[in-house]
Parts: sequence; structure tokens; C-alpha cells
Amino acid sequence: MKAAGAPLESFTLKLPERKVSVSEAFVSSLVKTYGSTLCRLAFMDCSVNPSSVTEIARGCPHLERLEICFPMKELVRPFSKPIIH
Repeated sequence: MKAAGAPLESFTLKLPERKVSVSEAFVSSLVKTYGSTLCRLAFMDCSVNPSSVTEIARGCPHLERLEICFPMKELVRPFSKPIIH
């Protein structure tokens, strides 16, 4: 991806199949090319790898809104382990 013209502030990707996962390479390229200007980013009806979410958080300093779907098992797993002090 090469930046051409005006900076990209908003990007939405909507796929027709929920089982489709957005590749880490695509997210990485998007963040490297437009991360400095992105304010809104949405991945609708598709999944994004947790490591890609980390890359988005680190590479998009002006991000105000991030819309993604996480499978429930990905959210529950970290909270199912006991807390050890």
C-alpha cells in the first residue's frame, strides 16, 4: 500500500462472511502506511488477530474509534485463570 493524495482518516472493511480473518500482513501494511493519520478504523463481520489489535494500538496514535469483533472465547480465556498475588 502506498499513500497517495490526502491522508486516510477513516477506514472500514466489511466482509460478507464472519469466518474470514483479516490477514496480519494487511493490517500491518495499513498501519505502516496510514497509521499516523487514522482516526477511525472498523473491521465489520470479520475477525482480526489479537496481535494485529496490538499493532493498531501502537501504530495509530490519533485513533479515536476502533470497531472489531472478538470471539467470546478470546475474551473469556484471560479472565478464567486465577489471580496470583
